[in-house]
Amino acid sequence: MPATFNLFLLDGTAEGAIKCSTRGQDTIVYRIPREDLNKYMSNEDLKKAGIYFLVGKIDGKKAIYVGQGNTRKNGNGVLGRVLEHKKPTEAYWKTAFILISNSDWITATELNYLENQFCYLANSAGEYYVVNAWDPSLGKVSDETRVTMEPFIEYAKLALKLQGYRPFEKREIAEGDSQSSESEAGGIMLSLSLDGDDGRKANARCLYRDEKFIVLKGSLVATVPSGSCSNAIKNKRVKNAGLVDKKGILKQDIIFNSPSGAAAFVSYANCNGKILWKLEDGRLLKEIL
Repeated sequence: MPATFNLFLLDGTAEGAIKCSTRGQDTIVYRIPREDLNKYMSNEDLKKAGIYFLVGKIDGKKAIYVGQGNTRKNGNGVLGRVLEHKKPTEAYWKTAFILISNSDWITATELNYLENQFCYLANSAGEYYVVNAWDPSLGKVSDETRVTMEPFIEYAKLALKLQGYRPFEKREIAEGDSQSSESEAGGIMLSLSLDGDDGRKANARCLYRDEKFIVLKGSLVATVPSGSCSNAIKNKRVKNAGLVDKKGILKQDIIFNSPSGAAAFVSYANCNGKILWKLEDGRLLKEIL
């Protein structure tokens, strides 16, 4: 369904604080850089109850913390809770996203449910490291309340996506996509070795995970095509020439939909990946497929 989002630049720059809203939608999402938070202490929206996400990086990996902030006797709301995280021991986060209801209908019950759901979505997606040490309590929520909060959750996901953040959605990867870093968690490690003349040697590792085959950075791949190598395989190597150095070392991970596609890339030849890739115990890949 078509929708119009209003992005109001609070300080006049795209890099600064932004208020994201939609006509007819009760949810408002603020994006505020860490260093600018104190500027908005008088903002009436941010004195309400709400959910917040603290986004940054830990050891080079994208990280997110999901929290909640209720209204307090001193007049502070969700922003006051966010400011409590602005300390040296939590220096990893650089941006805060704050979600509030324009009509201020969110109570402790809804906060518990929303915090639980956003943590669950972030953990399930696996795109960000979730900083929360434990899963927030779900609380007792009626079916009617759950239905009411679904639009809130979907709006928040879309508002973040429009600004380049996707912590709650698993990234769809296509064959030939490259990745910036190696991750070996939750998969089956495979290897492929070829002995031959210069340019035809290979010694590669591949992670089989989520029905994808990820040839890992640091693998040695053949640099000279076999005599019977098809044009399709040659074109694939030409397309990704920048990912392989002069010695045949893969500079970063690359993803394939099939074992044969991954093996063909490594061996620079037409081949059957099910019999070329081996598990760590020596079995052929075909034995487990």
